[in-house]
Amino acid sequence: MVIKIPRGKQPEITLPQTSALNVSALNAVSPVMNRLSGFLDSVSKEKQANDLRLENQRILNKVTKNKSLLADIGAEWLQKEVIEHPDVLTKDNYDSLYGKFVKDQEKWMGTQFHNDPQALEMFESEFYEIMTDVRKNIDHQKNKRILAESQVSYDLHRQEINNEITNLSASEDIWISRDILIQKEHSKFLESNEVGLVIDLPKRIEWLNFEVWKQAVSGEKVRTSLATGEEVVDYEAVFQELNATGENKKTEWYGEPITEEIRARLLTWSREKANEQNAVEDKAVIRINNESYMKNIDGILQGKVTIDDLREENFIGINGEELRNALIGLVQRRQVGQIVTD
Repeated sequence: MVIKIPRGKQPEITLPQTSALNVSALNAVSPVMNRLSGFLDSVSKEKQANDLRLENQRILNKVTKNKSLLADIGAEWLQKEVIEHPDVLTKDNYDSLYGKFVKDQEKWMGTQFHNDPQALEMFESEFYEIMTDVRKNIDHQKNKRILAESQVSYDLHRQEINNEITNLSASEDIWISRDILIQKEHSKFLESNEVGLVIDLPKRIEWLNFEVWKQAVSGEKVRTSLATGEEVVDYEAVFQELNATGENKKTEWYGEPITEEIRARLLTWSREKANEQNAVEDKAVIRINNESYMKNIDGILQGKVTIDDLREENFIGINGEELRNALIGLVQRRQVGQIVTD
């Protein structure tokens, strides 16, 4: 057999680009797989980030909730052990109570955050901040109670001083009594100052001195009240003595010289007291006189009231005498037949 070989240029032979493994198809799928892998990785990271956010929020919620609970526990404990306790305790007593309270709350914290170490770690700083606030509030409430009790004590002291001044007798001893009262004020001031109770000592002593002077100038000036029949200070007489001039002007009471500043204040005081006293008595006198007048009218018309009865009747002052005379006139007119009744 003869094999013929073609002469001239031969056509280029192109080898196939594929094989039985379909390499071209794999090259087409690869970008899709890459994108899918990237998407899944992104989703995974977002999920992790979201899970972390949720966990952080869970921890924050738990910490916030228990912080509020602990604050309430602390407030209730303060109310019971400090504010409402019958007595103000010593610092050592409060330290002991506080130490026990902290230990109890540490146990409570361990229970609340059992098997939750991350939340516990975050809560611990809040816990000790609240415990510190409780300690501060113990001192605050203690001082507040001491101050309040000191105020009550001082108010009682003032009442005692007022009573002692009221009971002072107008005599040479009144000034010795005044000096003793001033010394009591000094002592109470020092005692109150130690606990922070603010007292204006100079003003207090000025008040005390003036009150004693009131007793000194009015002690011997008394009269019977027209309204009540009781013995009362005659403030009009007090004013007149203080206001006297020339030879009648007094310059001292029971050996104590009076300053013009004290005199001026006492004049104002006694004038006001006299006006008040006169106004009250005037109203009472008018009421008493009117009652006496009205209760005798019917008796006069019926012939049951005599002139002697009217002279014994309780009429007060000039107005009372005018009413008495008017009633006596009615009796006299009835006796002569000028008043006729059925």
